[in-house]
Amino acid sequence: MGNTGDKLDAIERVRKVGLAEKRKLAAKGRAAIAFIRSKKDEIARAFYDIGKELVTLSDEGVVSALGHPSFASLCDVELGMSPSQAARLMKVARSFSQREAGSLTAAKATALVDLAHAIGGKTTPKGLLERKTVTVPGVGSIDLASSGAAEIARAAKRARAKTGNTPTRGVRLSTEDKSFLRHARAAVDRDAKGATVQAIAASSATGGRFVVKGLIRDARAIGHALIRAADES
Repeated sequence: MGNTGDKLDAIERVRKVGLAEKRKLAAKGRAAIAFIRSKKDEIARAFYDIGKELVTLSDEGVVSALGHPSFASLCDVELGMSPSQAARLMKVARSFSQREAGSLTAAKATALVDLAHAIGGKTTPKGLLERKTVTVPGVGSIDLASSGAAEIARAAKRARAKTGNTPTRGVRLSTEDKSFLRHARAAVDRDAKGATVQAIAASSATGGRFVVKGLIRDARAIGHALIRAADES
């Protein structure tokens, strides 16, 4: 019993730290929103910087701290931007350095990202930019340096038809992670009424994540439920 009490005391301390962290995330998110709003009219020139700020905003902690149920909601309400447009800009920011993006238009940078994925294997957007000329499945050799965004986008479409490489979402969870997630969902539903567990597929570099959403006053109940889930799984 004492052991469980110690764990719950630790969770209470984490809750207080979490409140302070939430304020920091909200401030970070508001700064990103202000920047994007100020640059929206310059998106053709500032696409890379906007993409970087969108990456900041896409963090689940920032989205939650700003009071939105999803990143898509945040984009719509705060930025007047579609989630698909935001996703394209984030892909560019994650694929190129600021210097590399400086030599591209937003459309061409996006097309290179799509082409790299369509070709597959070890092909990367940065690698395409450095190679200049590339052999594309279903198309043949094309000169990327002289090709416009529309031509590269068409090549990506043909390559996808040839290779079958379509955008992938999420990652595979380990058996242990799946087991814990099942137990966590059941324990939260049973022991922390009003809270929800949302499964989230992160990048292959970070692996599987899950987020527990609930009211602050339910923090102790949620913590108790997660301790039970860890013991059961």
